[in-house]
Amino acid sequence: MRILALALSLALAGCAGTPFYWDSAKQVRVGSSQSELVALLGKPYMVKTAGDEQTWIWSYSGLDGTKLVSYVLRNGTVTVVPTIVN
Repeated sequence: MRILALALSLALAGCAGTPFYWDSAKQVRVGSSQSELVALLGKPYMVKTAGDEQTWIWSYSGLDGTKLVSYVLRNGTVTVVPTIVN
């Protein structure tokens, strides 16, 4: 039992960021609201502000590799959506 607990602890320690699913990320469209974005992907890992634009970033590094996706918002609305191919 101790070995299982240790293995689980090590596996979880290797995970960092905000987990998200590509299928959910693909549902975001230009015009989506920030509340729709959070409903689909959860809270972002990081938000960067430049002028009147915000870039919301989801980044996750886990056992299955590293994933990163970001969206640009203006006035609480998505204005730029990346092309997602996975």
